[in-house]
Amino acid sequence: MKRYLLLAIFVSAACAVFPQKGNIGFVYPCGAARGTTVEVTVGGQNLSRAEGIVVSGAGVKGELVPLSEGQPKKKRKGRRNIGEEDNLQLADQVRFRLTVAPDAEPGLRDLRLLLPNGMTNRLYFEVGELPDVLGKEPDDEQGTFVETLPATLNGQVMRSDADRFRFRARKGQTLVARAKGRLFVPYLADAVPGWFQPVMRIYDSRMKEVAYNDDYRYQVDPVILFDVPEDGEYTVEIRDALHRGREDFVYRIDLGELPFITSIYPLGGTTGRKSSVMLRGVNLPGTALKLKPAEEGRIPVSVRKKNGPASNTVYFESGPEVQRYADPRKPNFTIGQAAEIGLGEVFNAVVDRPMRVHWYRIDVPARQPVVFEVMARRLGSPADMRMTLYDSRGKVLADVDDTPDKEEYLLTHHADPQIIRRFRQEETCFLRLIESQGKGGEEYAYRLKVGRAEADFALNIEPATVSVARGGSGVLNVIALRKQQFRGPIDLHVEGLPEGFRISSVRIPQGSQRLMLTVTAPEGADTAAVQPKIYGTAEGEGGRVVRRDARPVETMMQAFYYTHLMPIDEFRLEVTDRLPFSLSVAEPERPLSLSAERKVPLTVRVRRDEGYDEPITLMLRSSERGVKAEAVVVGPGQSEAVLEIECKSARQRAVPTQLVVSGVVKASSKRIAGQARNAFVAAVSAFTPAVTAMMPVSPKQPAKRKPAADQPNKEK
Repeated sequence: MKRYLLLAIFVSAACAVFPQKGNIGFVYPCGAARGTTVEVTVGGQNLSRAEGIVVSGAGVKGELVPLSEGQPKKKRKGRRNIGEEDNLQLADQVRFRLTVAPDAEPGLRDLRLLLPNGMTNRLYFEVGELPDVLGKEPDDEQGTFVETLPATLNGQVMRSDADRFRFRARKGQTLVARAKGRLFVPYLADAVPGWFQPVMRIYDSRMKEVAYNDDYRYQVDPVILFDVPEDGEYTVEIRDALHRGREDFVYRIDLGELPFITSIYPLGGTTGRKSSVMLRGVNLPGTALKLKPAEEGRIPVSVRKKNGPASNTVYFESGPEVQRYADPRKPNFTIGQAAEIGLGEVFNAVVDRPMRVHWYRIDVPARQPVVFEVMARRLGSPADMRMTLYDSRGKVLADVDDTPDKEEYLLTHHADPQIIRRFRQEETCFLRLIESQGKGGEEYAYRLKVGRAEADFALNIEPATVSVARGGSGVLNVIALRKQQFRGPIDLHVEGLPEGFRISSVRIPQGSQRLMLTVTAPEGADTAAVQPKIYGTAEGEGGRVVRRDARPVETMMQAFYYTHLMPIDEFRLEVTDRLPFSLSVAEPERPLSLSAERKVPLTVRVRRDEGYDEPITLMLRSSERGVKAEAVVVGPGQSEAVLEIECKSARQRAVPTQLVVSGVVKASSKRIAGQARNAFVAAVSAFTPAVTAMMPVSPKQPAKRKPAADQPNKEK
């Protein structure tokens, strides 16, 4: 009996050392001004063992604040609404004290907590330029009085509540009230109870509504540009559109006579050359701006008055293409007036009025894929363009409204169209562009790009933080976003790994979208975190080498189905202490051949520390769909098991896939937040190094022969 008791204590301790990954659901307040210190509450799951807080960039430091035992818990006011039961996903809360340096760079930062087994997920934390005002809790009808503007208002919309802030304003002022709410928690896997849908109103001293906004254009977070009609006291109110409330309904409102850019034109220019950009908005220092971008890509643009706060950020696209601009003296509103545009050129224009139609004429080469693409919504323009391609005889070749771009992680309405087409012979074709919602105005700018399709791709690393135990392996996915119909292989390169570390296969096969990569650490590896760099290369047209750096991302699920790749500032490889067990696979001399007709055995060996005899559940992971195996439990006293791999799909050619076996030891559960329900809080997990296997090749089907003209067709 004593022996079993000691074993139970050992297992419990081992599980406590390796708890399940923590998940943060909100941070409040979700920002702080430069040169200030603020205490923030971080809520989520499995956070009670948090050891530290990490904020990306320089100038922000944090320390853990012990939660006093007698601290009262927020109580719900009134009756609960549907879907407002205590949320266990937010119940585990810890507090940290953050100090922001006076010279810290303003903007959004990545905030994560440090746990014994690694980092949590990321949420945004904003370093602001304006003094912070915290809303009163619980809020009342009078709200919180703001002594001086401009300021940043902070709060949480809790349980059918509305937060109010009172301030004084003078006649003739143009005030900007810019809310940021959905920005801080953009996606939830569970569609119920749903996201924060903020709406904002401004009332005068008689509590008469004088301004309102729900969504600013296509963005969920509202913005109000308010011309003050008379001197007096005003109130800004924020609430959820459906009168809900939770701890993760956090927000920040920048309020005051702030500069705000509503649009720029043109939306882009040539790299290395000066461009004159027209600015539109309120409280701006001028109406024009000179830009000379040194690099290709999207360049953030903001302005400020003297030493005042910066405006909102808009984007200017820089590229090697020749720039052309719409000439009001030469309208292109009919096919007979079509403006000419050549390969390697960009045409900058504005849909200046509703229902306006723009026509373009292009001479295309033979047997070369040509890309026709619009950049508008991805650069902050409200334009939702639709593109129709015609041949010289007026036949419709393609008609596209929206083309998804998976790199746009915060854009849920992919409104920019793209057409890729190969022409059999040289000819003249025509493009028609319209605003698909029939809207128009000076802010409805776009860029039409025409060029040859070339090999291109983007790489993403997921997860952004990988934990590897000494002598064990960690798993990460390299996700390729292929562009312009590129399907060739992509070679991966890893720089900065310490000596003794090993990685698995480093080539994404032709046509594949992802590769499962394993990193194996030596037994004596240092436990300090490292930041290796991963990039990919591929062969383009004429032997040109295309290189793209991989960005670390988190895969965020939206409403049970949609996924978004949210970039993170840095990729971290964290080495943890040795696990009480490890897994290995007897790797075959040649790649394992999978079969669509039979199950293929894979033997997995288990190494256990002395006295560690917990049952281990083995599960298979594959970088290709259709490959699976039933989970197998390695019981006490056992050191080997066989997974039976079955493959439900075949390929037209031999395609390699990576197989990884994970082993999980479940730990006990505990009650959370005083609820009767239990939550799973800990596990020990180990992985095998990746094994290469070949997908089965589908047999070629003989082509059906057409019956001769004098022979009857016997097929039914």
